[in-house]
Amino acid sequence: MKKVVVYFEGPSDISAMRQLFGGLIEKKSSEGVSIIFSQAAKGDRKKTLLMETPKRAARMLSNGEVDVVAIVPDLYPQNKGFDHHTIDELRDGAHAIFVNECTRIAPKRQNILAPRFKVFCFKHDLEALLLACPDTLKRRLNTDTLRISWAKSVEDQNHDDPPKKIIEKLFEAHGQRYADVADAPQILLGCDYRRLVAACPQGFKPFAEFLENL
Repeated sequence: MKKVVVYFEGPSDISAMRQLFGGLIEKKSSEGVSIIFSQAAKGDRKKTLLMETPKRAARMLSNGEVDVVAIVPDLYPQNKGFDHHTIDELRDGAHAIFVNECTRIAPKRQNILAPRFKVFCFKHDLEALLLACPDTLKRRLNTDTLRISWAKSVEDQNHDDPPKKIIEKLFEAHGQRYADVADAPQILLGCDYRRLVAACPQGFKPFAEFLENL
């Protein structure tokens, strides 16, 4: 069976992605593809995901432990680990670390291993997906009207006011407190990931297409 490991920053990302992609993961398993969601080591998880996980991926791939490794950090906050403000800068920086490690441990196989390491990201964080589900967000908050507004294209929030901050403000405005591990998958329960692909074409769409095409 083909083994694919996807690393995220933390448990809220994993619980949300399992909610969204549960059906697809089962389908891929029946086709001989095992998709495993895992999280970065404790500490500064984004920094670890960008700086250490690419090295770990190089070793795992070189040793034949897995067939494909992907990482999916948040774009926010910028410049963690190395300078980056855009998706391309984040991807290029993580790939460079992976290639350097491949060059060190398996220089003759670098060209073979490189295509098997994938870098995606949430723009600017996981909560962009929640903003793209206003109907289920309303149900979670038990309201007909959301009292906070945000960019029409949810991925066009910015580093000063990323989607997670918007979600936290929404919960506060409705007298509640956002708990990402519990609330994110609950809000996404009523959302088809293919709908979110259309709403989040910059960061989420490439990741969803990667899983579909495994």
